[in-house]
Amino acid sequence: EIINEPTAAAIAYGYSQTVAKRVLVYDLGGGTFDVTIIDISEKGIEVIATDGNHRLGGKDWDDALIEYFLIQIEAQLGVEIQLTQDLALAQTLRTIAEHTKKMLSTKTEVLVSFDVQGQPVTFDMTLNRFNDITLALLERTLLQIDDVMNVAYERDQKAIEEIILVGGMTKMQQIRTKLLEKYRLQPKFFKPDEAVALGAALYAHHKGV
Repeated sequence: EIINEPTAAAIAYGYSQTVAKRVLVYDLGGGTFDVTIIDISEKGIEVIATDGNHRLGGKDWDDALIEYFLIQIEAQLGVEIQLTQDLALAQTLRTIAEHTKKMLSTKTEVLVSFDVQGQPVTFDMTLNRFNDITLALLERTLLQIDDVMNVAYERDQKAIEEIILVGGMTKMQQIRTKLLEKYRLQPKFFKPDEAVALGAALYAHHKGV
């Protein structure tokens, strides 16, 4: 009795609802992206369509930041950096990238500063710049949403009434902004760090596991 992550999150959300509706669950984690459409009714929760990409997640946003950091290093220090030959620097940049990404979930600008070969590198990372360098990643999630929505629409032509965000990476501002812009629905958070575990537990209880 195995269910995928967005379905588990959808179950957790569905158990908290009393109004019938069709819901899209957008689940972006550290290493995977999943999307599920469910119907909530008095009969229970029905999964209408689901899909995912196990090679797209928050790590890809970190990688985009690291590439930008390398551009700044080369511009300021005039040196070429091969991260495969400097594993300590690679780990430092990944840690800073993760921190910068989290800071930009609530701020519009972050001062980035670190040392490379004993020399300081400092620059401002703005939310707009972050959004620009990661736009292609975000667009990939929207294309997958469109595919799932088309499958659901071909079934019964019902419209999505709500978008729910789960997964720690959905705290990035760009996701809420783009979903609202494209689908005209204000996305809502639902226990982004807990929804999958909660849904899996509810499902196991329902199955008598």
